[in-house]
Amino acid sequence: MENITRIVEVVNSQLPLFDPGAIVFSRLVGKQVQEHGLEPFAELLFRHVHGDFGEISEDDIQLNYESLAINSHGRVVSSYRLSLENFSEVVWVITDADGAFTTFLLPSEY
Repeated sequence: MENITRIVEVVNSQLPLFDPGAIVFSRLVGKQVQEHGLEPFAELLFRHVHGDFGEISEDDIQLNYESLAINSHGRVVSSYRLSLENFSEVVWVITDADGAFTTFLLPSEY
């Protein structure tokens, strides 16, 4: 029985916490996607939907989890430092309150 429980724990740990909806890139992030491909941004999206919200405060982490609670309508925000060739910036990943879309943008574009 312990083995089955452990398998369920591992499988559940790989399930996303929420559906990100449609994925949208800001103009400046879109340029980086064109130059470097989707893979670095797919990794950030994976982290975002699995609850690794990057470099945000404990208060913001708590707000994210409250937003994910049943009947809550808050947005989910993550912040990551992304270093690529000729690009080293903080990238924000924000899923809107109704979950219809997730936007990748630079703080300067907010």
